[in-house]
Amino acid sequence: MASKQAWRIDEAWYRTWRDRAKRSPREPASTPLFSIIMPVYETPREHLSAAVQSVRNQSHPHWQLCIANDGSKQTWIEPFLDDLASRDPRIRVTHLDVNQGIAAASNAALALADGEWILPMDHDDLLVDHALATIAAHLEDHDSARFLYSDSDRVDEEGQHREPFFKPSWNYLLFLAQNYPNHLTVIDASLLYSIGGWRQGFEGSQDYDLYLRLVEQLSPAEISRVPEVLYHWRVVETAFSQQRLSEAVNAARRAVGEHLHRVHRPATVSAPPGALIYNRIIPEFDSVPACDVLLISYGPQDSPVAMELGEGDERITALHLGDIDPKLPEVIDKTLQGATKKHVVLMHTACNQMARDDFLEMLAFSAWPDVGCVAPKCVNDKGQLLSAPDDLERLVHGNTLPWHSDNRGRGYHAHLLLQQQTAMVSPLLMAFQRVHWLSSDLTLSAAGSLQETIAQFCLSLHAAGRSNLWLGDITATFDDSVDDYALTHDELARACPGRMHGTIPARRFPEEVQWNSDS
Repeated sequence: MASKQAWRIDEAWYRTWRDRAKRSPREPASTPLFSIIMPVYETPREHLSAAVQSVRNQSHPHWQLCIANDGSKQTWIEPFLDDLASRDPRIRVTHLDVNQGIAAASNAALALADGEWILPMDHDDLLVDHALATIAAHLEDHDSARFLYSDSDRVDEEGQHREPFFKPSWNYLLFLAQNYPNHLTVIDASLLYSIGGWRQGFEGSQDYDLYLRLVEQLSPAEISRVPEVLYHWRVVETAFSQQRLSEAVNAARRAVGEHLHRVHRPATVSAPPGALIYNRIIPEFDSVPACDVLLISYGPQDSPVAMELGEGDERITALHLGDIDPKLPEVIDKTLQGATKKHVVLMHTACNQMARDDFLEMLAFSAWPDVGCVAPKCVNDKGQLLSAPDDLERLVHGNTLPWHSDNRGRGYHAHLLLQQQTAMVSPLLMAFQRVHWLSSDLTLSAAGSLQETIAQFCLSLHAAGRSNLWLGDITATFDDSVDDYALTHDELARACPGRMHGTIPARRFPEEVQWNSDS
C-alpha cells in the first residue's frame, strides 16, 4: 500500500510545467514605476551580477534598482556597483561606511527610491523577465491592491528550478503561522513610508515584521496574490548556524507577538508540534465567560470526551442529542434557538480523544470578533485525516485536498501542521458563537444532511466577512464509525448555489501537487 505522508512538487513535472507555462504577459496600458530595493553585503560576484541582470532584463522598462552596499569588505563590490550606476541611470547606489544590518541597509536603499511601488529583492535572487509586466497588468485588474505577493521557486547553483511555492490567496491566520508571502512582494510606496520602513532588531525576520505592520493598515481586499511564479530564491549551500536560525525564529515570534498586541488580540506565540520554525497562536481564554459554553454531542452513544469536558469545567454545559437522524440539523437549530449560551460546540460522539487545553484553544479562537467556525484537525484511529483545510477558490474549482490522507505527513509547506483560515470546517467537532447561527439564513430540511447544513453555514459566514479556522496544531481523534463522514461532491454543489453546477469541474492546476508514495 502506498505511504502518502506528504505533498510535494515532483521536480520533473515542474520542469515540464515551467516550459508549458512560459508566455508573454499582457502589455499593461499603464506605466507604473517600480523601485526595487536591494541591500548588498559580501555577495558573491556571480550571484550579484545575475541578480542585477535579472532586473535589467525586465520587459517592463519603468523601474529603478536602488542598492545599498552595507559596508561590504570585499574591495570589488563598491567599484562594481558604481560602474553599474554610471552606465544605467535607473540604477542608484549608496555605500554605508560600516555594516549596519539588513534593515538599515534596506531603509538606505529606500531613501533612493521615488517609484509608486516598492519591491524588496535579495542580493542573490532572480526576477522572472516578465515579473514587472505581470504585476503592472495585475494592478490594472485589481485597482484596490496595495500589497501584492506572487508565487516563487528556488534555483540552485546549476540553475535548476525546484521547490515551487504555489501560495494560497490571502489567509491571515496562516500568515501569522508562517511568512508565506515572503518573495516576491510589491508594496504601495506611500503605505511603506507611512509605517517608517524596516525596523532594526528583527534581523532574519525583518521582512516579516514589515509585512505584519503593513497588514494592520489594510483590508483583505487590498491584499492580492499574483498567481504566477515570478521570483527565484537562490539556494546557497552555506553554514547557516543553528544560532542564526534560532535568532531569526525568535525575531519572527516577537514580531507576531507585538502585532497581536497592537491589534488587541491577547495571545502567546510558540512553536507548533512538528513545525518548530513556524508559529502557533494560543489566544487567551479569558474572553469566554464562565458558564457560557454549550457542548452539543450527537451520535449513537454518549461521548466520554464530552462528558469529561462538561464535568470538569464549570464554563461548559454538555447536552447529548442522541443518534444520527435525518432531521438532526433541525433539532440542532431548535436547540440553539432556545439556548442562552453564547458559545457552542458540536461534537460527534465518536470522538475518543481531545486534550482539554486544545479544546480551550479552539473555544478561545471562536471568541475572536471576526471569526466564524473553528475546528481542529480530525483524524481516525488509523491516523488518517478526516478533515483538511481548503482555500475557497480552489475548493470551487475542484482542487481539493484528499480525505483519508496520512496525518503523519507535514503537508504542502507544512500546512497540515499550521493554523489557517479555511472555506469550511467539519461538523465532527467545531466551535462557534450562537449568534452567528441565529443570524444565518440556512435552508433546513429533512433532506439536507448535517454536513451540507454546516457547509452552508460556513459559506454564509465567509460571505459575511467572517473567517472559518482550521487548527492544524491540535488534533481530535475519532473511532472508525465516522470514516465516511466527508462532505460529498453533490452536497458541496448544493451548498454553493450559483458557484458549482452538480459536479466538481476539472482541476484548476492539473497535477500541481503530487503525492510522495512508496509502492
